Amino acid sequence: MQRLKLEQKLQLERRRPQKAKPTQVIAALSAHNPSQFPMKIMTLNIRGLGLDDRFKTRWFKNLCDREIPNLIALQETKCRKFPESWIEKIWGNDNYKYAVKNSKGNSGGILLVWDTRFFITNRVVERESFIAIKGKWLDAGTELIFINVYGPQTDEAKKKMWSDLNEVMNYDEAMWIILGDFNKVRFASERKNTVFVENRAAMFNKFIKDNELLEVPLGGRLYTRISDNGRKFSKLDSILISGNCLQQWPNLSASILDKKHTDHCPIVLTDGISDFGPKPIKFFDEWIKHKDTFDIVKRT
Repeated sequence: MQRLKLEQKLQLERRRPQKAKPTQVIAALSAHNPSQFPMKIMTLNIRGLGLDDRFKTRWFKNLCDREIPNLIALQETKCRKFPESWIEKIWGNDNYKYAVKNSKGNSGGILLVWDTRFFITNRVVERESFIAIKGKWLDAGTELIFINVYGPQTDEAKKKMWSDLNEVMNYDEAMWIILGDFNKVRFASERKNTVFVENRAAMFNKFIKDNELLEVPLGGRLYTRISDNGRKFSKLDSILISGNCLQQWPNLSASILDKKHTDHCPIVLTDGISDFGPKPIKFFDEWIKHKDTFDIVKRT
């Protein structure tokens, strides 16, 4: 009985937060160097930023605070003039840059936001249906190109989008991550209670084959878009990667999250390496995002 009580006491002591010395804090921060954090990308057709909808803004901020992505790709922002103050509110610090394609009227709009501690850009390309950014992923030390796609509705515009994508991809050789709302599916099984158009799917599949891309399987659910009445389902959102990208990050995986305030579900792509082991002190990952964290520790 005494031995059991002693073991229980020791377990409680292990769980009890210990007062950390400044040197321990600095060591912990070094162990949590942002550039060593896993790749974590979020994509979402947000169907309007909801600048006047505090509930939608709060929901998306809470989503970002929970997932802590180092790059966000949004489609259908519906913003003719993009307000940077919205990014500041969502991102939570000033370690970011962004590329934006404003909407035409109340239709379209594309946004890419990335953490400058992970990714440094040197080129931005804008086309009618996408934004591409090229730069270096610091942890891997490799050139990487992200393309955020918002697929058009008409067949003519779709053909133009595939042509523009091929042109950009033929111009440069690098690792590729192409993601977003393509507004089309690859197979009949990716639609339910909606019409499957075979020639549109054929163009999508041809683009993937011609550019030797791979589609990252999406876990969590079958469909990424659900109509407001809950009767129509489709997988309009995809994440495509180049083969060399998979060689660099062999543990890449993607999950479909619950939707809210929009008809599309958020999707998170991560390299899956997120377990850094037990932390030597009580430390919250969210502190990493605060711009003053390192300065405060150094002054302690």
